[in-house]
Amino acid sequence: MDLYSPGKRFNSPEFAKQFHDCMSNSEKDAKPSTCLLCGKPTTSFCNSHSIPKCCLKNISDDGHVYTINQILNFGPIDREKGLARTGTFRLICKECDNQFFKNYENPTAYLDEPNQQMLGQIATKDLLLEINKASILIALDEKTEQNDTKAVRELDFSENMKALGKAVHAGRGKGSPYKLIMFQQLNYVVPFAFQGVANLVSDFDGHMINNLFLYNQSYRLEPLHIAVFPLKHFSVVLLFRNAAAKRYKKFEKTFLNLLPEEQLAVITKILFSYVEEIYISKAISEDAINDKELESAIRMNLMYLAFGGDEEFVIKKACRQYAINSLPHVPNLLSSAYAL
Repeated sequence: MDLYSPGKRFNSPEFAKQFHDCMSNSEKDAKPSTCLLCGKPTTSFCNSHSIPKCCLKNISDDGHVYTINQILNFGPIDREKGLARTGTFRLICKECDNQFFKNYENPTAYLDEPNQQMLGQIATKDLLLEINKASILIALDEKTEQNDTKAVRELDFSENMKALGKAVHAGRGKGSPYKLIMFQQLNYVVPFAFQGVANLVSDFDGHMINNLFLYNQSYRLEPLHIAVFPLKHFSVVLLFRNAAAKRYKKFEKTFLNLLPEEQLAVITKILFSYVEEIYISKAISEDAINDKELESAIRMNLMYLAFGGDEEFVIKKACRQYAINSLPHVPNLLSSAYAL
């Protein structure tokens, strides 16, 4: 299937139907035969949420939230979703979904700083989401005969499967593999939710952190785990990494010298420039939705998908453009000014 052939009109009904059919079939093909947590064979996987459902409920309007495509308005991607379809994957059994994540999904746990077991459970969920995305894209690449990108997805899949074992171990209360960089409790409800990873290209001044263009099995990306949880009467924002990661020293030194409000602004910049799985309250102001800097940040996700040329030139350009000080000046949606 030539989904990406020249002349395809991304906003056309024909492309939208073809895209959704192809993605649906790829999701079916990507489903494993055993639960990725307990290893038991299963044919009935749980519809797991990548973000605690209570957080999504707290910002939803009649059971719906915006996706970032409400801002971008790109082709066939949903602009809003119902909670049953928001940030979901099917990789684990219902028993594991109900039992394994209980600690971190308990809102009262965030009255104190999260412990290693909670960080392990968050990291497990983050990695399951990344594994799910890679599996679907591998199946999609097979259908669309995109062999070059398929090899990259398989490397991502392999790395995340290795990291999953360590996260599960910590999530069961064994080991201390993570370093908590920042934890803030906010006495208001923020207008969006997120849980996942961002592989930062560069630090504040453009020094490289992750070479996203080096596809080598011996090179490991070092992700940041980020969570934005809008709870019933307050919110928490946290940032952590693998304790063994070595490439964030300059970033952390600068970040930890910022004021709390400035740290929130940096996290907002990073999220909208790097990730897709941000879910936004429909009660957010129109000014925020229509903000051109916010749209520019979201387009950073697409910047290098089809960028060719000399690898060294691409890396240097990426480090300059993804330097945190050079990212678009998006509104700080984590500040009290945008509280629900």
